[in-house]
Amino acid sequence: MVWYRDGWPVPRETSTVNLILRVLGPEHTERDYAALMEDPGALRDWSASAWPPDDFTAAENAADLTRHEAEWERREAFAYTVLSADESRCEGCVYIRPYDSSQWHPRIAPTSAAPQADEHAAVVTWWMRPSAVAQKLDEELLAGLMGWLRADWRFSEVFFLVNQERSRDLLLHREAGLHEIATARSVDGSTRWHLFRLQDEGAPEL
Repeated sequence: MVWYRDGWPVPRETSTVNLILRVLGPEHTERDYAALMEDPGALRDWSASAWPPDDFTAAENAADLTRHEAEWERREAFAYTVLSADESRCEGCVYIRPYDSSQWHPRIAPTSAAPQADEHAAVVTWWMRPSAVAQKLDEELLAGLMGWLRADWRFSEVFFLVNQERSRDLLLHREAGLHEIATARSVDGSTRWHLFRLQDEGAPEL
């Protein structure tokens, strides 16, 4: 399967007023690690998993970032660091992966509830550190992502995936006008995930 074709553009960077999104790689290890470890428990809630553990190391993080960069180069998945405008801090990350209607994410149980889509559809997840959320930078990030994905990418459809434990994230996606289309349980049954569709700009919500 060719998910994102060779001739299609893959942006290396975009920005909003207060944020810069740039391809995630090992050069971001120190800033990314600081963001991760600001509140590991919040990220475990976000991921509905044991990641990152309290004893997660910078070396382990560097290995993860190297893997993400390699996936980006192979067009298997696209991960971006979210930097402050002066690039001194990592405020979060964005992950763009192939959409599979039968299993939206490896941590989600297979389901028949989701809409079918072709092999060029994407599913997006993202997180921000608590200190950035306190400044409402998550609102700015989501709005920027929606415009960027519409304007600069060639996906046939784009979906956003949100864990129900993240009540603020759910509210942001709903208030942004994203269309909530399905839910599914995690593999271990511990939580429910909500799937939102990004409509074309100006298209009526269903």
